[in-house]
Amino acid sequence: MNETTGVAPYTMVYGRLQQGPLALLKDMWTNEVDYAKPKNQSTIDFLKDLRQKLEVARSFADSHADKAQKQYVARYNKRSCDKYFQVGVSVLVLQKDSTASKVFSRWIGPVIVMAVQSPHSYLVEFNDGSRRIVHANHLRKFHTRVQTVIWNLSIPVS
Repeated sequence: MNETTGVAPYTMVYGRLQQGPLALLKDMWTNEVDYAKPKNQSTIDFLKDLRQKLEVARSFADSHADKAQKQYVARYNKRSCDKYFQVGVSVLVLQKDSTASKVFSRWIGPVIVMAVQSPHSYLVEFNDGSRRIVHANHLRKFHTRVQTVIWNLSIPVS
């Protein structure tokens, strides 16, 4: 059974629950299920019946997928701290490092926040012009450092 849809893939493809040969034999020997004789349906009737079963499975899967998606979002946002970035602010983005192991990540940037997508997601523009939606957990405000300080000694000090 698929966790997101709540429906087995076999059911989504064939419109009925899967039963192997041993389950069929057990049911027939124990007389738990009274199997009807196969009815001679026309192809059109069979396809209409199959389409109806698949539509029921699809609507069931859609409702479960929506519910599961909301649970995933709530779980992901549960421990995220509230970070607010204004449009035009420079930020750093945490990205998986492809040069080393997949376990390691590194901060890249600075990149510019282009738009607020949701309370926890931002559209950022990278230096190469590409844009991507990034979760607030993977963003950090970029602070510029002052490299040199120039003193103007020509002003008289009193």
